[in-house]
Amino acid sequence: MNTKKVLKQLRLTRGYTQQQIAEKLNIDRTTYSSWENGKVDLTFSQLKRIAGEYSMDLPVLIKMLDEI
Repeated sequence: MNTKKVLKQLRLTRGYTQQQIAEKLNIDRTTYSSWENGKVDLTFSQLKRIAGEYSMDLPVLIKMLDEI
């Protein structure tokens, strides 16, 4: 799972800074940064939150993460 490319692509496509998306997800920017940089593995719950924020179905997000 290459979270780095997918999360950054989703964020930039929507014009968000790391701070903005972190606020939308109700987490610290440093936490989001560690997700985006692939420093931690995302949980199912975290993936659901991300998918919801980007108005995506969870299976679509998971497929994107698996393809890259």
